[in-house]
Amino acid sequence: LSPCDIVIVEGYKRAGHPKIECRRTEQRKGEPLTLSNANVVAIASDTGAAAEGTNPDRLPVFRLDDIAGICDFAIAICSLPRPGGKAKVGT
Repeated sequence: LSPCDIVIVEGYKRAGHPKIECRRTEQRKGEPLTLSNANVVAIASDTGAAAEGTNPDRLPVFRLDDIAGICDFAIAICSLPRPGGKAKVGT
């Protein structure tokens, strides 16, 4: 995958890489990943909030549609430089 700086994948819940847990209100089944996986670094949800008791480490929470915020966060946790000082979204 060279020369990529970041690769975004769906799935691999149990793999040992940093991940953002995506949550949707209508898909509330099972335990949130944040309660059992220390590799979760943030939460993205359709409400922009984590349900009571599901974010014990007070991870950053983003709205699913906050693309720029999520991109900026990913760039920051990967310690990558920001060209032009802002995340570029899309192509």
